[in-house]
This record gives sequence, structure tokens and C-alpha cells, in this order.
Amino acid sequence: MRDNSGFTLIELMLVIIVLGILAGIAIPRIASLQDKAADVAIANVAGSIRTAMEIYYQENESYPESDLITSWNDLDDILTYLELGESSEYNIGSEHQGITPENRFSYELKEDGTYELKLASNTTGIIHTVTPTAYQ
Repeated sequence: MRDNSGFTLIELMLVIIVLGILAGIAIPRIASLQDKAADVAIANVAGSIRTAMEIYYQENESYPESDLITSWNDLDDILTYLELGESSEYNIGSEHQGITPENRFSYELKEDGTYELKLASNTTGIIHTVTPTAYQ
């Protein structure tokens, strides 16, 4: 007599289909979490930049002029209390579709004496804005 203790082909096919559906749901969610996690690097460095800008302000009684900071390297040079690595270490750059050199990094000293620093995410394309009072 034959032992019928194994799985049928239909049972195996159903298990494979269910696993495929679960994978189809889980993989996009995991990918979006990776994008969000990469943007956390920008948030972390933004807080450090804001603190270093306040130290600069206390020492010089003003924020740096707009023409002094035209690139990430200029920002690193001006903020002597903060050692910044390459912008790519913080997920800042121009690899995302829609990011141009003009909007991936910009610094502006406003007429009211405050500043606005914009950093674009490589991963999501989101523009993060740093000001003396907030990070968005």
C-alpha cells in the first residue's frame, strides 16, 4: 500500500501564491522605510548645523553672508565648530530625479538678519529647510 502523507501539487501551489502575495505587500513597505531612514541623516545634521550657526552668530553678531556659503564645502569651512563630511554621507545631493544643482543646496541670509538653508534628499527628493527657529 502507498503512503499518502505528502502534500498535493495544489496545496504547494496555494502556499507559493500566498507567499507571493505577502512578499508583494511587504517589499514596497520595507523600501519606503529605507527611504525615510536615509532622510533621518539629513535631520540629524540639520540640528548640528543649526547649533553651529548659532555659535557663529554669537561670535560674529550676525549669520554668514549669502556669498560666503555657495556650496556644502563652504558651509563646512565657515562653521569651524562642526566637522561636516561629504554631503553624500548625509544623503544630500543630486541623484534623485527633479533635483537640480540650484535646489539641492542653497543658503540665503535674509533681510531681517536670519538665514534659510535648504538641503535636498538624494533618496526622496524632499527639500529640507533649516532656519534659526525651525527645521522642516
